[in-house]
Amino acid sequence: PEVGRAGSTLTYTLSAVNTGPSVATDVVLADELPGGLTLLPDGISAPAGVTCTVTADPGTVSCAIGDLAPGQGRTVTLRAQVPGDTDRGTELTNTATLTSPTPSQNPDGRTASTTTTVDTAADLSIAKTAESESPIAGSTENYVLTVVNHGPSLARAVTVTDTLPEAVTFVEAVGDCAVDDGVVSCDVGDLALGQIQVLQLTVRIDDNASGEQITDVARVASDTTDPQAGNNSATLTQPVSGQNDLELAKTVAAPLVAGGDVTYTLRVTNNGPSQARAVDVVDLLPVGLSFVAAEAGDGGGCQYEPLPVTPDDDDQVRCNWDVLEVGESATATVTLAVPSDLTGSVVNTATATSLATDPTPAIATTTTPITTSAALSATKSLLSGAPIAGEEVRWQVLIRSAGPSVAQDVRLTDHAPTGIRFTGAQTAQVTARSARRPSPALSAAWRRTARSPSPSTGCWPPTSSATS
Repeated sequence: PEVGRAGSTLTYTLSAVNTGPSVATDVVLADELPGGLTLLPDGISAPAGVTCTVTADPGTVSCAIGDLAPGQGRTVTLRAQVPGDTDRGTELTNTATLTSPTPSQNPDGRTASTTTTVDTAADLSIAKTAESESPIAGSTENYVLTVVNHGPSLARAVTVTDTLPEAVTFVEAVGDCAVDDGVVSCDVGDLALGQIQVLQLTVRIDDNASGEQITDVARVASDTTDPQAGNNSATLTQPVSGQNDLELAKTVAAPLVAGGDVTYTLRVTNNGPSQARAVDVVDLLPVGLSFVAAEAGDGGGCQYEPLPVTPDDDDQVRCNWDVLEVGESATATVTLAVPSDLTGSVVNTATATSLATDPTPAIATTTTPITTSAALSATKSLLSGAPIAGEEVRWQVLIRSAGPSVAQDVRLTDHAPTGIRFTGAQTAQVTARSARRPSPALSAAWRRTARSPSPSTGCWPPTSSATS
């Protein structure tokens, strides 16, 4: 053939014909293969009666044809492999020679040559796979690029380029690779027929890429002509998912006093890896406590959701933020009113969520003991005027509780002067639940009657005190 491709098979057809006029005896056909060509294992086809032998060096095929009568001929076919790394433009010359003891009228006709010019072509293919079907925003992803030379020739100076999407940043590569303006270029070198080269790229997905589709295109090329361009590129499209490891902390301003207000501070932090969107912090109001106020900082907002609104039949406060970047925190405060007669402790639980999945749900619970505080005061006034020796004197003690808590088990101690004898006492009607448990900011009155000594001594009215 005039043109042969590196890495392909060349077929030589050798014909020996006796043009007469005499019988040619002991005819031998010899063919010296061009340098570098390799005779295939089944590369000799000869008719019956023709025996061929191969000399490895310099690669000569010798076939004993025997006698040929005038007009008689024999044909031998040889098939040899052209080395895949043969340079383009190389000329391969094959020369065949006939010998016979019978003289020839045309000695030049016993030699024939053909020259083949080498062409090159290498069919390269590239495939791209990813570590995950849906990478997580803010995390790393591994891409595997597989390049194969399907031949037939050696592929020279093979290069791979990978154009990364805008939401993807190059981290590192296994291979001789470099990045420039979002394009990763890898030098593979020469690839022989059937050789495979695997490259690995590690990239990082942007924090805010959740919900996007990222499309990545990798291409392979070489200095050798590629007859099949359709497999020189590989496209990979992936939906990006999000994941937020939210952390919620709750603190309470101590102490928690019955009858007062308590303020909880909620702090939510996005530990990543993705940007958190539509962040919600829900604080369930403890039983008995009532809503006073809520405020969100860092651009957020809070809403009070009373019982008819929430599906779980619990009053709650919801604070939300549109976006919380990785590492950022947001704070909200919730103020609740504590009943004045509440005792024990208050358990308050809040949760934080976002649009993305959270591998560890963010829950914060505080248990705070309730303390009480009641500011009691006692004032005394005479009801019967200035005391007269030997006469009864009447006075009133007014006990007030300024709260904030219910005053428990209130006791009044009234000390009369020496010589004064108590003759009676009366508890006045009060608007509180009882004289023993007056409500905050209410009062109770006790009236006492005593007989003044004769002569009268001491100070009036006598001193008294109230405790709880």
